[in-house]
Amino acid sequence: MSESNYITKFEFKFRTREEKQTFLKIIEDKDKGIAITKAQPGCISVVISQDVEDEHEIYFSETWKDKESYDNHIEFRNTLNQKYPELLLSHCHNNRPRNVRKLKSFDMESDESKIKKVINSLCTHKPLNAMAHCNFDYMSINDTGQPMSMFEWDKITKNGTVVEKCNELVKFNRIKTFDNMAFVCYTTHCIYSLNGTKKDEKRVKTTILERCSKNTGKWFALFTQNSSALSSSVESPNFPYSEFLN
Repeated sequence: MSESNYITKFEFKFRTREEKQTFLKIIEDKDKGIAITKAQPGCISVVISQDVEDEHEIYFSETWKDKESYDNHIEFRNTLNQKYPELLLSHCHNNRPRNVRKLKSFDMESDESKIKKVINSLCTHKPLNAMAHCNFDYMSINDTGQPMSMFEWDKITKNGTVVEKCNELVKFNRIKTFDNMAFVCYTTHCIYSLNGTKKDEKRVKTTILERCSKNTGKWFALFTQNSSALSSSVESPNFPYSEFLN
């Protein structure tokens, strides 16, 4: 299920069995009921359930492609209510509106897992692929303190200044999150040529990430600090407890 799906839950409470049966006949009608909802653009599913302890309570759960699809459906339903007044009456009891809850898909992926995916995207020889996981002003700072944006990195890989053959994540050393910010220390191995000179090295990097909003849960890299180069033949620096991250 897409993260952008829009889910609504409707609760209907009936005073009598007769009220409930009248309502059920209406929603079964092919010109007025659930069939109309399911046929609406953007409708993914409609699930109807009944309370286990109270047969006079019915719940609807509707999943829509996005909020715009749902809003368009509500506008259509309002027009339909004018044509069939009994629909409006079936939605309200004792002149009280139905109870409506707006929900979103439950995101079962942990922050750590999402953060690791961002870091893995940075360890690539295709800068444009990594850009999707970076803030617009992302900078990678080399061991001399010189910053470079993803656009600049893409430029020098395209003009042949840098030719990467391998850029891989060796291991995660530290991952710390603080509300909407994250600190990640990791080791990479890169084989490339710089102006024709072959390089085969490891680096310890630190990347700061920010979660764009608690609603979407997406993480974006803000900047990365690189250590000085280590020979690929040298054992990677050992960080205590890093084994729990890999």
